[in-house]
Amino acid sequence: MNATVLVRRLVRAWPIYVLTGLLGLLAAAGGNALATPTYRAQVELYASSTSSTNDLSNLYQGGLYAQQQVTTYAQIIDSPTILNPVIAATGSRLTVDALEQRVEVAVRPDTALISVAVSALRPGEAQRLANAVADASSRVIPTLGAPKGSSPPTVAVTVLQRAQRPTAPATPRRTLNLALGLACGLLLGLLAVLVRALLDPLIRSSEQLGRSIGAPPLGEMPGPGWVPRRRRLSSSPGTGGTREAAERLHTSIAMTDPSALRRTLVVTSPVADAGQGLVAVELAMAIARGRDALVVLVDADLRNPDVDVQVNCFPDAGLADVLAGRVMLDDALCPVGRLGLSLLSAGSPQADASELVASRVMLDVISRLEKLYEYVVIKAPPVLPVSDAAVLSALTDGTVVVAERGVTRRRDAAEALRSLYAVRSKVLGGVLTYGVNTPRPGAHRGASVPVPPVSRGAP
Repeated sequence: MNATVLVRRLVRAWPIYVLTGLLGLLAAAGGNALATPTYRAQVELYASSTSSTNDLSNLYQGGLYAQQQVTTYAQIIDSPTILNPVIAATGSRLTVDALEQRVEVAVRPDTALISVAVSALRPGEAQRLANAVADASSRVIPTLGAPKGSSPPTVAVTVLQRAQRPTAPATPRRTLNLALGLACGLLLGLLAVLVRALLDPLIRSSEQLGRSIGAPPLGEMPGPGWVPRRRRLSSSPGTGGTREAAERLHTSIAMTDPSALRRTLVVTSPVADAGQGLVAVELAMAIARGRDALVVLVDADLRNPDVDVQVNCFPDAGLADVLAGRVMLDDALCPVGRLGLSLLSAGSPQADASELVASRVMLDVISRLEKLYEYVVIKAPPVLPVSDAAVLSALTDGTVVVAERGVTRRRDAAEALRSLYAVRSKVLGGVLTYGVNTPRPGAHRGASVPVPPVSRGAP
């Protein structure tokens, strides 16, 4: 899948992002509702030297000593040395270990400042515990490093800012949780769409079709009922988008090997209803218009004929009747419009269709048509269900494989190509169709060429 198709699929999946984003918001809101609020109170402590000398050198050294020791003091604050007096002073029912989990101590870099934060389930409790930790630290820490005897402590811990009663819970952080829930939901939606796109077994682009069949993509063709979003191309059959696509297809086939003359072409598909009938009809018309040549369109899909409906031509007999020996070939041909195009329809339903297509008579019919017409376009049945397409492709100058966008599987396309290559078919490339199953407003499905009905006749 190329980058353009991938980006297009990611953009078109916006409803999934909306859904996953809302689910993320709901999950975050549920988490906020279930979470127990906790309150946080904070105090600021300052460690300094108690030296009373006026000597600047001694003052500097004392301050430097306090700054160097402040990390050690921070480790002492959340230890039993401080927390036991706190529990005794506040009458808290918390154990030392439980209170230690609620105390957070941080030292500001390159300073002697210590921040102590205490969390509790109630705002008043958080305030009392924080202030108690500050008072205990200011009393106990100076005595830890004091010299024995009557000498005063060398370090003092001062409470710069006492704890205030918190007015709002510290957790859960509701706004942040909602934002994270939304972001996670959107990310999960994006990942889901991305994985689905990368693992998608269906053919979504001409490039994918080309890689699946190992042959160049020849173009794309919209169905008769396809209406472009911006309506830059007309969706009328035989004109606008379909007609221009058919002309580009004709040019692409001619450019596959300019030195080779492709007079007899087979149009098939891996599975049924991929639009091979539409492609065969429009390709035959494009050749007739572009080369001003005699072209015959043969519906060799004896099980699912639809070309006569598309070109609005209904002969009394067709290919099956010719192969069965009931009518002559000339009597089964039906002229279509004024383009020099004739039709050999499928004819009467036959139970032994595969035997008829694989018979010697079929080779004689193709040879006869090549003498009567400059170009022969054969719409064949799908490759995988029956062997008719492989048989016909081996008798002609080239084969065009048709796949419907978003319907045909890449695996089916690759398997169909293996079947065609097994009989040494000349696969020219692939055509991607879309909208082939969308009826044109006001018309039956498949009505492709607006020409008056013709019963039958010779070319």
